[in-house]
Amino acid sequence: MKCQKFNRDRSFAEKFNRITNSHKKLSYMIGTNRSRLLDSCYFESQTWGALHKAWKGYIIAKNKCEFDRQYHYAEVIQKLQKELGLPISLFPDLGLIPKNSNYNPSEEFDREMQKEQNYNPSEEFDREMQKEQYS
Repeated sequence: MKCQKFNRDRSFAEKFNRITNSHKKLSYMIGTNRSRLLDSCYFESQTWGALHKAWKGYIIAKNKCEFDRQYHYAEVIQKLQKELGLPISLFPDLGLIPKNSNYNPSEEFDREMQKEQNYNPSEEFDREMQKEQYS
């Protein structure tokens, strides 16, 4: 049984051709303004790919309850979002909140408590009944 991976050409010329083809692709991307170079010296397309992989890793780590990996991927996600100029995601359960964010956990808690205190099941039932009557 043959395996294609181990049957490839390993000569210097083949390695050189792979490197030059990669360089040609990058030169083409730069020359035609299809991708811009970011401050991190990576192209925008490469950064988008890394962001996609980081989100995938974060979701897998969250499903497996691996908190150290969740924290790592959350940091990477925030860094890449900042580089791309996207709104930075909040991870309050991990304690990762951007410095320039207006997020305040005590305000969120106060809003939830206010909702619970003002909750009246009979009023909600009356509103639903009115909707059914007018529908």
